[in-house]
Amino acid sequence: MLDLPTVVSAAEKAAHAEDTAIFNGFNAGGIEGIIPSSPHPAITIPDDYADYPSIVGDAVETLRRGGITGPMRWHLDRTATRDWLRPRRMATRSASGRALPRRADGAGTKRSTGAVLLSHRGGDFQLSVGQDLSVGYAGHDKDTVHLYLTESFAFRVLDRAAAMYLKPKRGKK
Repeated sequence: MLDLPTVVSAAEKAAHAEDTAIFNGFNAGGIEGIIPSSPHPAITIPDDYADYPSIVGDAVETLRRGGITGPMRWHLDRTATRDWLRPRRMATRSASGRALPRRADGAGTKRSTGAVLLSHRGGDFQLSVGQDLSVGYAGHDKDTVHLYLTESFAFRVLDRAAAMYLKPKRGKK
């Protein structure tokens, strides 16, 4: 009998490891990560949702002052998604009337802690995939076949100014 929940769990763990390495770094793999490489001081996420547009507007202005002029997107962890997006309609403009960046296109949220505003102009980050996610055979016994997942990739931040971290307050879930 095929145990699909185990396969799904293994794939989720692999995706989490990738996202963690890209956003937070992975020293053993020589990956610095987007958040730790950013030269911009982090902005703390406000408790009051009404303050959110001005905080994101500040982050956009910080990136622009750093020379980032292209399109920007923000990536949220699951807590930020739950706290900011589900209960309320997302604002699209800051208090000054400037358009706010949209949530990143693609499936689901990224596994950062808090939120990261990123340049999407191209050329700021480089992901190199050596071996894509593959299933390997480790062996079997009378009742079970043992498989494993493997992949190789490298990630580099090419322009450190291309990201701004919005961190959660300590103790927030």
